Amino acid sequence: MNNVEGLSRTKENLPLPQTAAGITSLISRVLEKPYVKEIHIQKEADISVVWYRAPGDLLLDVREEEVDEVLQRIELGEYTDDEISFTHRIVNGSAELYGDGLELSHMVCNTTREVAKSLGYPNAKFLGGKLAASGKFQPAILGVLLVESNECPKGWVVLCGGTGPRLNSVTKGIKTNL
Repeated sequence: MNNVEGLSRTKENLPLPQTAAGITSLISRVLEKPYVKEIHIQKEADISVVWYRAPGDLLLDVREEEVDEVLQRIELGEYTDDEISFTHRIVNGSAELYGDGLELSHMVCNTTREVAKSLGYPNAKFLGGKLAASGKFQPAILGVLLVESNECPKGWVVLCGGTGPRLNSVTKGIKTNL
């Protein structure tokens, strides 16, 4: 190990992502840090990281994840019921997330135009919007941010549930058809 003089040995626990891709992504981000000594992974437990850090240094930079990274990291369920409307599927999916202790924070779609059309609006500009945690203005429906991604198949929306307003906090997704 290189010179660690002036650095403090620290052990941190990180929540274990629910998918293999999420685990790989997290470990890649951890390994970007210098002076990582140990990484321990156990099923159904936190990932434990021992590393040497300078004062004020963070193990994981608090950068906003890209939506495609989130879709690879989270557990994805599916909810389809063609006998009820898209609006009702959003409400039912939101209730499922709430039952898991999460709030609906983002809806990932291929295009906002598709979502607007499914809700009976002629185009996406009628959806409204709000300021996202990133500081950018984004389209929104009832306070839920709409995020476009090529990873989301046309005709589908992923309802993302998390513990806060940032994509980083999303832990579960429910895919539903338009």
